[in-house]
Amino acid sequence: MKCYTACAALILLLVSTASAYETTDLDFVTVLQKAVKNSYELKISDATIDISKAALKETKSLYYPKMTAQFNSEYLKDLTDVDDGTTEFVGESAIVSGTKFQNSFSLKLTYDLYDFGIRENRLLIAKKDIALNRFMHSQNLKDLKVKVLELYTDTLLTYKELKTNKKALPFYRELFHIQERLNKAGKIAKTAVADEAIRVARTIDNIDSLRMKLKETLEAISFYTLESYDVDDVVMTGFAGDQSGEVRDMDYKKSPEYRAYELAIENKKTEIKNVKKERFPKFSIYSSYRLYGMNSEKYFESLDDLSQTNYSVGFFATILLFDGFRNSARVEKIKYEIKRLELSKNERMAEVNNEYKILRDKAVFNKVLLDNRKELTARIDDKLSMVERLSAQQISDRSALLNQKIELIHQGAELEKTLVIGLSTLKKLNILSEVYN
Repeated sequence: MKCYTACAALILLLVSTASAYETTDLDFVTVLQKAVKNSYELKISDATIDISKAALKETKSLYYPKMTAQFNSEYLKDLTDVDDGTTEFVGESAIVSGTKFQNSFSLKLTYDLYDFGIRENRLLIAKKDIALNRFMHSQNLKDLKVKVLELYTDTLLTYKELKTNKKALPFYRELFHIQERLNKAGKIAKTAVADEAIRVARTIDNIDSLRMKLKETLEAISFYTLESYDVDDVVMTGFAGDQSGEVRDMDYKKSPEYRAYELAIENKKTEIKNVKKERFPKFSIYSSYRLYGMNSEKYFESLDDLSQTNYSVGFFATILLFDGFRNSARVEKIKYEIKRLELSKNERMAEVNNEYKILRDKAVFNKVLLDNRKELTARIDDKLSMVERLSAQQISDRSALLNQKIELIHQGAELEKTLVIGLSTLKKLNILSEVYN
């Protein structure tokens, strides 16, 4: 029985130990995939595309005839008390003699034959709106990739810096204790001990600050992934690849943002054509079918009297002769809107080109910096090996060895930082140069 109890306790201990050391792996590719899946901006872009598709269907309705039905029911009181059955017209008013209940029902069909291409232009604008919104969706995707990349880079650098400080802290503490012993032995002044205490305190303060910063950046990542992360459990992975990869040249005219601007300008130009064509006549045909019923005394008898009266087929043309210069004002307004779009496009493309140029220069500089820091790290490593041999032979003291290890830790961290920034810069360059169809 005691054996079973001991085994059960051992199993519980192993399970609790395993759960205590359970970690959460975090890498850029997975974070980006979840961010794309959960992005509100992309979902809004999808909804905008659906709206433009519905707008296209609405525009296509202009090519179909329109059918309307109308029912009128009224009581007509003749104040002259003369019912001779005549109907007189004054302007658009009809004056009917006789008091009566009367009802009419009409069915009317109208179709626009020709409007000098206004319908075709509206259909073209609706189709280009769909393409424009798809380009904006692609641009939102590109912007999301850049945001997630920058956020992950910042989080990864904080994570690595936190690890560096945690790794160096035991060496700082050991140096502090060595300095304390040397001070008690009367070999060094108290100021040297105080200096080591300050280094320990500063490192602890850095660890606390970095933990808080890492917590904040992990919460920012949680917004995109919809997952929670613990500062003490997360294990972050660096960017895959190296800095030897080629960077694609960027043709901003193939970027989704530029193409969206171009489509918006084209639509405005087409809109000007339509506004000008509104001054031209529009030709239409119509057909009407009518029923009429009346009774001089009873309302419901007038409904029963409803019967076929006539039908008509006709052709008409309408033209707007004067609109208070509204048409000219609209043309002027759209021209200014085109000018604004052109300026916004040129400004944005200048910003993108400048950002890309700065990033390319930064990538080149990072390659040089990485080589320099690799060489420096190798030299520090060689020096550490020498100090370790001298320490083993008791030629060099323990303090020199610890200081050398601390220097190597920080230099290795600088090397990793340079590598992370370099790879992040290359990824950002490739994202900016992506072409979407």
